[in-house]
Amino acid sequence: MFVLIRLHVGIAIDLLPPTFQIMPSTNKAKAVFDNGKTSSYHIKSIAGCQQSTKSSSIFKLVVNRDGGNKRYDFEAESPRLASMYIWLIMISIRPVDTFVTFR
Repeated sequence: MFVLIRLHVGIAIDLLPPTFQIMPSTNKAKAVFDNGKTSSYHIKSIAGCQQSTKSSSIFKLVVNRDGGNKRYDFEAESPRLASMYIWLIMISIRPVDTFVTFR
């Protein structure tokens, strides 16, 4: 597993295979760490990611699953970091050829 991006909010985005993992945060109860649950999704299953309108340091990540959509809420240290995390997530789901133009 090659980690391309590891965010401080509990998300790791991998290059090969193109997946991302959602890990328990460090401020949860000890029981969360005992079972070691992480959720792993393919990059293309991300339906959307946006900053909260109520609190700008919170951002939401929506994932398509078999049973419907699953929403995860993350809190960044600042509104600026939240917008940077959103940008990193959104740029990782776009194909490389949309960023490279040859003339």
